[in-house]
Amino acid sequence: MGATQSLAHKLIVQTVGPKHSRLRPRSDVAKALGRALPYYTKEFGCPDGKGPVYYEMGAIFEDTGLFREVLSTFIARYQGLGNEGPTHIVALEARGFILGSCLALALELPFVIIRKAAKLPGVTVGHADNYIRAGAIRKGHRVLIVDDLIATGWTAISAIELVTSGGAKVFEVAAIADISAMQGVQNVHEFKDGAFKDVPFFTLIQTSSTSDLLCCNPKKGRTARNRTIEQVKAGNYKFLNVSSLVGKPEAIPVYDGNNVVLHQEDRTAILGENLPKRF
Repeated sequence: MGATQSLAHKLIVQTVGPKHSRLRPRSDVAKALGRALPYYTKEFGCPDGKGPVYYEMGAIFEDTGLFREVLSTFIARYQGLGNEGPTHIVALEARGFILGSCLALALELPFVIIRKAAKLPGVTVGHADNYIRAGAIRKGHRVLIVDDLIATGWTAISAIELVTSGGAKVFEVAAIADISAMQGVQNVHEFKDGAFKDVPFFTLIQTSSTSDLLCCNPKKGRTARNRTIEQVKAGNYKFLNVSSLVGKPEAIPVYDGNNVVLHQEDRTAILGENLPKRF
């Protein structure tokens, strides 16, 4: 509770589009996320990713201080709304479960999961490749849909379809980041001639506000896409937690030809110098 109260004065949002609001980019949480959200291009990103880059949200969850700030910000937005607030939280597989379950527990709301095909037992209701337990969401429920990020918007559309098919109302769609270039929120609002145009979105940041220098691809030709456990045990590979390096120049390893480290320009970005003036 203390962390939530301490962040209440920082929860200043701004409108970035129709039914879409985000944290003010100059807020402490938004700036921290902008400096701690690494990304990879397709070569080192998610194999089935559809975008030009892949953002590694795991770096946020690995940083306990930053994750606490993120969670507290969402709590501050939705806590104390009473009969005007959400009655249920629905989260999407997989990283939406991390944020959604913590938020549901803090707000003392029922937590409902949406999973991929053949992952839920019993009777389920499906849309595209996403499924929800039949009867978990019903008419009269006000549902907060939670995911880690908004990319193309099609996953959010599927979740909205599942929620509204049972007669429930979408209170809001919440995510840590919105990948600006993929226009996911716009895609949702334009779907089926505007069927979901009134669904509100709240994201902490847009990726247009993150540092362009936080690309964590290893230098080309220096390392394979995947390493085996044996290679890791042999000591020829180091895991790099980008967020742990912020403000700690002594923690940045020197490239020795085997280990994966940041490029020189990324080292500069981590130290807080020459960041794009977007805040």
